[in-house]
Amino acid sequence: MHASAIFCKTDKGRLEVKTRSDLIDQRCRSLLLLVDGKTPAPELIARVAGLAITREHFQKLIDLELVAPVDASAASLAPTASAPVALERRSPAVEAPAVHITDAEKFIQAGNFMNQTAKDLMGLFAAVGFQQKVALASSLDDLRKLRQPMVDAITKSKGESFARGMAAELDRLLGQ
Repeated sequence: MHASAIFCKTDKGRLEVKTRSDLIDQRCRSLLLLVDGKTPAPELIARVAGLAITREHFQKLIDLELVAPVDASAASLAPTASAPVALERRSPAVEAPAVHITDAEKFIQAGNFMNQTAKDLMGLFAAVGFQQKVALASSLDDLRKLRQPMVDAITKSKGESFARGMAAELDRLLGQ
């Protein structure tokens, strides 16, 4: 994988995050949640290495067209029989960087991310309790107050390196 390869979720990837179909396993889902269109793929993989998430999991996201290079001319991973990973061009629909989003949009995106992440990464009881707190939030400030408890819960369940990656994405969504 090229050291500067940056990927973002495709429309199919965003739908997978929302619907949580059985298309991918938990490790791939955890990695998909971190794909942000800004962070190089090797760095994302390094963030979750403690969870036994590898380059092969990222390759599966590419193969299923859940992620794509930010730039259509950027290098992506292509499987080959015995050779090292080859480079190819892909051009599926990709996320465009947001020019400006309102606080209401940030609130919705951050709330959805927090709910989905709780569902995916916390235990059942912790997730339900946390999702209730998110549902009661009425502003970005309310969600910001839930940030640290969420980071603490993810750290406890998945480890510090994974929690850092999740916190970085949450901070981006919360506008921090």
